[in-house]
Amino acid sequence: MPSNGQVYNTRAPQYKDGSPGSQLSGVENSYEYHPLDLSMDEIRLLTLHPGKNGDKISCTISHHNLKDNLKYEALSYTWGDNENPQSITINGYPFRVRANLETALRHLRYPQPLTSGPGGKIEPETNDLHKNRVLWVDALCINQQDHKERGHQVRRMNKIFSSAWRVLAWLGETSDDSDTAMDFIN
Repeated sequence: MPSNGQVYNTRAPQYKDGSPGSQLSGVENSYEYHPLDLSMDEIRLLTLHPGKNGDKISCTISHHNLKDNLKYEALSYTWGDNENPQSITINGYPFRVRANLETALRHLRYPQPLTSGPGGKIEPETNDLHKNRVLWVDALCINQQDHKERGHQVRRMNKIFSSAWRVLAWLGETSDDSDTAMDFIN
């Protein structure tokens, strides 16, 4: 498979093991992972599409060669528990993720830019180059059902994170003592 940003759009079988990139709480995922070419240093990248507050998370997954000087951000976060899985859309198909990841993606996605169209009507801007956010997220960019791929990609995480142009750390939503903790860090 070429590493040229190829996007695959097919349905997947139902999984039942509860790992983050597959089946959560018995709900079917319809996105199917296509195998990475592990001999070619291939990875998947997640394009997080913009949206308004309350819109469902929509993304696209594509294959790329890690050697191709890619511009992406790597996300570091805690998976959290399997309680209250949330549905997002990958390549047009529903996919269940842990609540903490859905919340992180919701906070990280760019808002849908708006412009004034004909007659003063407010419309989504379609030519904004910064509307999509390209991320590497382990639970989504690694096929958690493919043990060989998962082992290979986990061993490559140092390279994946060091090749990112920026690493994002999601600590979770704010709580009563968040400001105190951040002040201590600063």
